[in-house]
Amino acid sequence: MGELKRAHGITSASWRAAIASLYGERNAKRDGARLDRERHYLTTEQAAETLGIHVQTMRAYVRSGRVPAYRLAGERAIRIRWPDLEKVLEPMVPDNGEAGKTKGD
Repeated sequence: MGELKRAHGITSASWRAAIASLYGERNAKRDGARLDRERHYLTTEQAAETLGIHVQTMRAYVRSGRVPAYRLAGERAIRIRWPDLEKVLEPMVPDNGEAGKTKGD
């Protein structure tokens, strides 16, 4: 097995990435091309891309506790759950021209 890994240049990181992509594809097929977001984990890079922010901003959110994150056992890799990522988004209150008015107006 080790000889095959060396011959084909397979590292533990590439192996985990391949397994993760298979897991995502399996869920997408099972749910009719919809990922099971309750169990899907994102890297900090993927989470940043999803929100359209810089990866350093996402890492700051994780460090500050604004976004809960999980570390793979014995690894430096960090993963963020979809539901936790969605909690970062805050609804915007539309401005209906009511700004600056008080109750008595």
